[in-house]
Amino acid sequence: MIYQNTNPLVAFKSHSLLHTLSVSHALAQSTLLARYETITHSILSAPSTTSIPQQLASTGSLHLSRTEALKITGKLFKLRRDVNLVSNVLDVPELFWDQGQASLRALYDAVREYMEIGQRVGVLNEKLAVAEDLLGAIHDHLNNNAMERITWIIIWLIVVACLVEVGEVIARLVFHAAKASVPEMPTCPNISVPALVDTGSRLAALSREEALEALERIMSSQ
Repeated sequence: MIYQNTNPLVAFKSHSLLHTLSVSHALAQSTLLARYETITHSILSAPSTTSIPQQLASTGSLHLSRTEALKITGKLFKLRRDVNLVSNVLDVPELFWDQGQASLRALYDAVREYMEIGQRVGVLNEKLAVAEDLLGAIHDHLNNNAMERITWIIIWLIVVACLVEVGEVIARLVFHAAKASVPEMPTCPNISVPALVDTGSRLAALSREEALEALERIMSSQ
């Protein structure tokens, strides 16, 4: 087998399928890792992501909804899970576990080292860790804003309740003051309403002089 450092070329002296399979495993892992690196770069270089630290540094506030922050967090978490748990980038194929395949394991490790798979995985995890720290600060900022809004809502509800209570007290005072200012009608405790009605009907049938005399007799009798 011949390595060429200037170009990614591997030449085999013998046509061995196992050698080809060893190199193919390492190249496949490198290709998959390159795909994850591309996705990470696209997420971290997106305008919605790069504008976050600029907004915090310039204005001290963040024009980012909670939904957008959760979406970015979900993408990064999924990517980190795929790199370290789901994919086989960090796994050694079972073919190379056999003690009789030591040469294949050496070839596999050599290609992985040439493609710098271990270093690239470490760099990718560091990038994702820094991005997650930034998103943690963003979520803390959003939570503080939500708590501040809830606090102000509660304060305004208390103010409205106090204003309603004050208005009710003022309305009661005005009502009692208006009721006290209305003069009461004089009443005659010794004259009943039916008697007055009967007297009025009799007075209507009499003349003016007779009505006056009848009223004088009624008042003198009382």
